[in-house]
Amino acid sequence: MNNIVWIGVSKEEVTDNEIKQVEQYFNIKLPNDFIECVKECDGGYPRPKVFDIPGQDESTFNDLLTLHIDDKYSIVQRYENIKDRLVDRVYPFASDSFGNFLCFDYRNNPASPTVVFWDHEEEDIEEAIYPICATFTELLESLRDFEDEDE
Repeated sequence: MNNIVWIGVSKEEVTDNEIKQVEQYFNIKLPNDFIECVKECDGGYPRPKVFDIPGQDESTFNDLLTLHIDDKYSIVQRYENIKDRLVDRVYPFASDSFGNFLCFDYRNNPASPTVVFWDHEEEDIEEAIYPICATFTELLESLRDFEDEDE
């Protein structure tokens, strides 16, 4: 998180109680590195913001979904909007610029979820999930600027 600048961060701090509410709602434990980031940067936009989707192309980390549970852009509200198109034990935490989401995937290891990309245009719910990396920190460390195609 060292080289990332967060823009548009919520002025309203995320409380420990709100974090617990989200965890109880999904019956999960959010990763500590994610919690630390959200406490400082809830709702923010990272710069740089580009990440690679292995075997695919690239996308953008547009913004962190808020943990303020009643907000229309909250993790819970976004999940409720797409849950019928998501595999079980996969929960969105950020959006890209195109209606897709970065998600935590708890299917293989409930104690340490991986980061996956969910493509909203893919009709097969299993094939809509693309592995990105092992941890939230790894995702942040991989963020880069768009490459200039003229170079």
